[in-house]
Amino acid sequence: MMISTLLYGLRDADLEIKNQIKDNILKVANKFLPISIIEQKQYNNYKEITPKLEKLHLELQRLKEEYSAMVLKNGSNDDNVVVLAKRIVEVTEELKKSHPYYMPLKIYSEIDWLKIQEIIDDNEILYQFIVTSITVTTIIVDKKDIKLNVHIADNEYNDVYDVIKKFAEQIQLDWNSDKVSLEISEIISQLIAEDLFKYVSKNHIETLYVIPDFKINLFPMSACNYNGEYLIDKVESIINLIDYNAILQRKTKQSMKPKVLNRVFGNIQDKSIKLISQWLNTKNREDFKVIENVDDSVGSIQNIINECGINTLAIYAHGAKDPGSVLIEGAQTIVGKNSMIKVSDILKYTNNIDTFILISCIGGTPNSENPEVSTGTWAHMFEKMMGNILSCKWSVPTKETVELVDKLFDLIMQDNKDLGSALIIAQRAMKENGKGILYWAGIEYWIN
Repeated sequence: MMISTLLYGLRDADLEIKNQIKDNILKVANKFLPISIIEQKQYNNYKEITPKLEKLHLELQRLKEEYSAMVLKNGSNDDNVVVLAKRIVEVTEELKKSHPYYMPLKIYSEIDWLKIQEIIDDNEILYQFIVTSITVTTIIVDKKDIKLNVHIADNEYNDVYDVIKKFAEQIQLDWNSDKVSLEISEIISQLIAEDLFKYVSKNHIETLYVIPDFKINLFPMSACNYNGEYLIDKVESIINLIDYNAILQRKTKQSMKPKVLNRVFGNIQDKSIKLISQWLNTKNREDFKVIENVDDSVGSIQNIINECGINTLAIYAHGAKDPGSVLIEGAQTIVGKNSMIKVSDILKYTNNIDTFILISCIGGTPNSENPEVSTGTWAHMFEKMMGNILSCKWSVPTKETVELVDKLFDLIMQDNKDLGSALIIAQRAMKENGKGILYWAGIEYWIN
């Protein structure tokens, strides 16, 4: 990819050759999505497993165990081992034909860019950026055209990852460094969003769909600022996606009046938990229910969702990272009163909701060159939840986050704003009150 983008970025390259390179880049753009997470999401939500397929799956697990034991005992050249290996290959090939866990993701063999152009409105665009160590490739898809640009990083910032890592460390480690974080965000914005700013400055765009490069997951698009202007002041809604199909699904999904269920987890004496609980208790009503934080159980969530027609679940808690991980890596679990709670265990009970909100420090966002290996909160949300997701990029300040979320709920429940528009309005308000990106840019809206 880096070689292709470098060739495409050459100013004196032959036009015909550049067009061929462009076509090739567009064909492989989906390779930069978190494919394993998408595949697990498909498996979790669309699995159609017959008794025959389940029997084959269990047989394969048994065969693999027998094979390992037999190789240890008799060696790999033993006749029985060879027969077992052949049967493993046969069963695997059979499962690949029909079992969703083993089948390849056919929908990702090629991107239907024309379908995306057909489905988006005149005031909408899809923006994707792909980062290598020395290039940034941007793709802008509108109703009429697909624009591809390649930028070779400036010598001063010749490693894009280093700049973004510096931002991640700054925003996570030093809450008194808002000015420094702003300066770094301006550099990153120029690297990944200069083309986007130029486009939205010339065209009226309301909805911006973004497929980010998941290797730089701790920088939110809402923090983008260029020549003194913020992206949240140029568009009405920023919707992040992990795959292209979410655009198509959003267009066919009817929005419903929110009925919210709120649940706080954690030590009630903790300053942040206490502040959130006090705020929620002032808003507790029929369409904004609050489960009392008396224990770590999650089973009651399902009962209330079913009985009360809940379509939005909001969870508030501290996040807990792996003790062996670096500080800027994402959370593995959320912290309960007496135990650690996996987000996947909560989402097991939420088949009927269309919006999941997780307000949690550390957020769960992985910050590594291979986010697909994430087994924590971030991966659980996208593997289990089909619908709208609102989540935190970093350890967001509690007081300002409560203010922002309070305004967001008022906008969607009283003023009938959609989630994307409500978030940007709330972020703008906080920005205009003098707060820096640390305080408002850390919450993101996704459609999954």
